[in-house]
Amino acid sequence: MNGTAELFIVYTIVAAAALYALWRFVPGLKKQLGPRIARTLRALHLISPQRETLLAAKLGAASGCGSCDACGACGPKKKP
Repeated sequence: MNGTAELFIVYTIVAAAALYALWRFVPGLKKQLGPRIARTLRALHLISPQRETLLAAKLGAASGCGSCDACGACGPKKKP
């Protein structure tokens, strides 16, 4: 590999990490972009209309404490 290819790979990794950090820690961004991403994927015929609805809900959901109570993806609730 030459230096240009290595720099491209490093810049790509850094950009992906920055986008992930924005997605994870800016809740307003998730609520706006989640449905748009799902609509775009459906417009490109990559997902079905039913899957679009589910994906938009999951992408727009809040992350962090309390989000597991809404979707149940973390498993059954523990009994006190």
